[in-house]
Amino acid sequence: MTTTLPAALGLDATQITYAQGIIAACKARNLPADRGERVADIAIETALTQSRLRLYANANNPDPLPLPHDAVARPHGPVATFP
Repeated sequence: MTTTLPAALGLDATQITYAQGIIAACKARNLPADRGERVADIAIETALTQSRLRLYANANNPDPLPLPHDAVARPHGPVATFP
């Protein structure tokens, strides 16, 4: 799998790190190359749509707030790169 991130996405270093983590997780599944690349594409597209590849903490749940996160949201449900 040779999934790369187009520069046109305008991602910063943190977002690229998260995307690389998604790619690594897809590679770890040992899927055939064509399927693994498609799975990584879908996963990154989903994370971009859901959170713009940001890791949000949930302001309604103070317990994880001390953990690393990029921003704080006030949602009604769980919050993460894939909410």
